[in-house]
Amino acid sequence: MVLSLFDYSGRIKNSFIKQGFDCLSLDISQNNNNKNVDIVTDILNWDYKSFSQDDFNFIFIALPCQAYSIASGAYHFKKNKIKSSVAVNAINILIRVYQITQYFGCKFIIENPTGGLFNNVFFKSFFSLNVTRLTLSNFGFCTRKQTDLFYNFDMLLIVPVTYRCNGRHQKYDLSNMSKRSRSLYPLAFADWIVENVIKNM
Repeated sequence: MVLSLFDYSGRIKNSFIKQGFDCLSLDISQNNNNKNVDIVTDILNWDYKSFSQDDFNFIFIALPCQAYSIASGAYHFKKNKIKSSVAVNAINILIRVYQITQYFGCKFIIENPTGGLFNNVFFKSFFSLNVTRLTLSNFGFCTRKQTDLFYNFDMLLIVPVTYRCNGRHQKYDLSNMSKRSRSLYPLAFADWIVENVIKNM
């Protein structure tokens, strides 16, 4: 079975289900449009030990990026120091994610926008992982949105080539999009993730 953490939209969950997997999703709130989240709770309050250690053989983790985002400047982290309550919460979530991955001991992927998490000293203190950088515009996202995938197993990812196209995304700006819109994966990306996990596992 697959576990998809912070999966408000259900796109990762649904892509695994399409390929014949059982998949549970967790998020702090329910998507009112499709009621797709299976476990609606704050991950810090989730009793993950109510599951057996061998219940899940893969975990996808769309780690919340507010504190790590380069767009936030040095507001939350500055020179490797925690500067805000948002950063404190982000570290607590990071610790819980680490505990969950250690408990289940399975393969996993952590997704986050490029830059902030990759360079975060607290993240590096918990995880030493392979990383692949890609661009979500290749999967239909309205801006380039570079994204990092961190994973704890050997995986050959065939990433679509990024072509420079002046002016292509100028009419879109992440700062003008809602939080949920900015974090919504293109369907093609979700399907690509699942296809590559299947090939590499």
